[in-house]
Amino acid sequence: MKLKSNWVYSYKKGIRDPLVSISHYLDNNKLFFVLEYGSFPWTSLLLELDLNTQECKTLFEVKHIVRNFVFEDDRFYFTAMNSYVYCIGKDGALIWQTEIRKGNPSFYITIDGNRLYASNHAKFCLDKNSGEIIWESDDYSKKTNCNLLIHENLVISGELGGQVFALDKFTGEPVWDFGDDEWINECLMLDNGHLLVSHNQGKFIILDPLSGNFIKEIPAKDRLYQKTVFDGNRMYVGDTNDAMGSTSGNLTCYEVSGDDFKEVFSFTTGGGISTPALIDGNRLFFASEDEYFYCLDKSTGEELMPKKKTKGKCLDIVIRGDEVVVLSNKGQVEHFSVL
Repeated sequence: MKLKSNWVYSYKKGIRDPLVSISHYLDNNKLFFVLEYGSFPWTSLLLELDLNTQECKTLFEVKHIVRNFVFEDDRFYFTAMNSYVYCIGKDGALIWQTEIRKGNPSFYITIDGNRLYASNHAKFCLDKNSGEIIWESDDYSKKTNCNLLIHENLVISGELGGQVFALDKFTGEPVWDFGDDEWINECLMLDNGHLLVSHNQGKFIILDPLSGNFIKEIPAKDRLYQKTVFDGNRMYVGDTNDAMGSTSGNLTCYEVSGDDFKEVFSFTTGGGISTPALIDGNRLFFASEDEYFYCLDKSTGEELMPKKKTKGKCLDIVIRGDEVVVLSNKGQVEHFSVL
């Protein structure tokens, strides 16, 4: 297997410190993503790129940083670090915007039915159709870069230097908490009885999701900042040896049974893992902070192609048939064909 480079799209030459979003939406040949650039107060653009013609449209502009979005019911939902949550139509029209206090909201939001959950130190529940705030909670008000997980009637998340916690998703009332000085990256369900908590300091904590009771702690290879990907009973985890200026990372595959993890393989790179794993058939794609792109056999961890140099740190990967699209900071959009 080899990759043939076809084209590179850059929004504008000479822009300062370009940064692509960690999420995208693909609709046939139209790729939607966010590009942030410049200096304070920064500029973020929601872009629509035609992968066939490389024509690009700016749908919406925000004067601050946008790192992530959720697309649902032909609408884009995201937070910006100007204190607002936005709802934007697929045509770029502003449907609503709601301020959730002053400061820098977490860029992770979750939608559950007609409710949207967001965090800006305090936790917020909004009506996703109108942007009206349904409730807000000042409990567990430390900064967070963790997702907001919905499980049964709970919204579960974790703080940076604080606790793992659960709130009632209808009222915002606290239900349980765990720990004291935890640095949480992600909360996921392994199964109905096991909550998996990824810790920045290089470990997994398994809790009972309904009570928060401790079940088990399992060491990871190194620090955890990427999102975990599941494929059947296998779990793919990327790590880094340093949050800033990493020199190594690992993409590790575990076989999971209840609260037991068995390592299947681990692949080491020259920089921290910069994307979640992306599985396409038997192929496992990911990238590293030293600006390389990889494809492994998802079952064995063997390389299916030589590593590919990218034009900057890759933050997101898109697969469309035999096409691979890499979203990277300097190159912004790199298009390859699989040979």
